[in-house]
Amino acid sequence: MNNRPLLITIACGLLPAFFAVAPVGLGGMGALLSLFTLVPLLVAALSTGPRTAVFAGAIATLAVAVTMGITPALATAGFTVLPTLYIGYIAGLSRDDNNDGVMEWYPLSQILFQVAIIAAISCIAYGLATGYDTEATTKQFAEAIRAAPTASPEMVSMAGVFARTLPLALPASLVVLYLYSMALGARFSRAIAASSQSGLSRAKDHLPSQVALPFGAVGIFGASIAAIVLGGDSTVGVLGMVFAGAFGMMFIAVGLATIHSLTEGLNGRGVILFSLYFVLLIFAVALVLPLILGLAETVLGLRARRAGVPPTT
Repeated sequence: MNNRPLLITIACGLLPAFFAVAPVGLGGMGALLSLFTLVPLLVAALSTGPRTAVFAGAIATLAVAVTMGITPALATAGFTVLPTLYIGYIAGLSRDDNNDGVMEWYPLSQILFQVAIIAAISCIAYGLATGYDTEATTKQFAEAIRAAPTASPEMVSMAGVFARTLPLALPASLVVLYLYSMALGARFSRAIAASSQSGLSRAKDHLPSQVALPFGAVGIFGASIAAIVLGGDSTVGVLGMVFAGAFGMMFIAVGLATIHSLTEGLNGRGVILFSLYFVLLIFAVALVLPLILGLAETVLGLRARRAGVPPTT
């Protein structure tokens, strides 16, 4: 009897619970570990299948309930386990229409589109659950800044800015969390599949050419920008910021993938990419460039034009 899938499932259930509660007991190191909470669930979904992944999610929820209580467990299930299991499920969808053993996997562009939707909806649900209010959040930021040893009046005065940009920054950060968790989960699941000679894991995607969004994402992003401009600090404006943050970050990912694709085969490509990421790391405002490129790629199909094939997103 092969107990390996069961052991993987149990491990993939216990690890998210450990990562989720780590900040409580381990401080800064725990906060770092919590950034990997989604990875084991994606590994379970991609390497053992959706049914056993649900079992792993149940283990994670139960473990959080035992260690922290029912309310944190429900929050873990709603905001972490269920969305991640769904993403793992659609990432593992495949079909063999020609019965030739060549699997066609669920398009990465559709996965990324749904990830952006999930990130936005999760942030809206979190805001409703916690009663997000700009003024109250500003006071909380101000108190947290004042408590810092290096606090200054200028930093305290920025609390309002932090509070007003939170609906934009939070979904963008969540998209980043999903993206690198998906990348790590796919890598680990392929390693598990290779070691067990199982073909269950999703085939490796060529990210420079396959990170894309459907054309409809442009309309959602445009509508969210219009909601921000017209709605201001109203509920409509805040909702616009949430969707703009999620889809804006996803378009940045598309823009970066486009740069990787268009520079393939060029001399000095490594220097170009290193310089690009160095500038983006130092000057966050420069992210507008890959954002614009991601939008252009989605509308015009720049990579497909270079390759001489029609766009497939």
